[in-house]
Amino acid sequence: MGSLVLGLAVGPRIRRLAQAHDLRTVGDFLEHRYDRRVRAVIAALLWVATLFILAGQLIALAWILNVVAGIPRNVGCAIGGVVVTTYFAAGGLLTSAWVNLVQVTVKLIGFSLALPLVLGRVGGMSGLLAAAPADGTY
Repeated sequence: MGSLVLGLAVGPRIRRLAQAHDLRTVGDFLEHRYDRRVRAVIAALLWVATLFILAGQLIALAWILNVVAGIPRNVGCAIGGVVVTTYFAAGGLLTSAWVNLVQVTVKLIGFSLALPLVLGRVGGMSGLLAAAPADGTY
């Protein structure tokens, strides 16, 4: 729902403003709308958030390698870092975009196939809700 609101209402307004003031990035918009300090704060927050996302992905990869292949987590984290760095260095950002498109397609197809199977096994949506704990714990 949020993506629809963003795409149909917020996005076009920002696009018109960007064309009128020659704004090319989100940082340009923030600086135009507020000031240079807001742009710097948001850039710092995004940098920290990106670092956390990368760390989370490397930790997840380390856990997967530990469970599947018995590799120690610190070694798995290092392997993940090398693979990701090599992957981006070899293929660049465009290759990453194509891989993301393939991943989204696979996930959508998988979800489309899994949802009816799961609902069929538990007796539909009412069976799924009945099987869920009443207090919200899992």
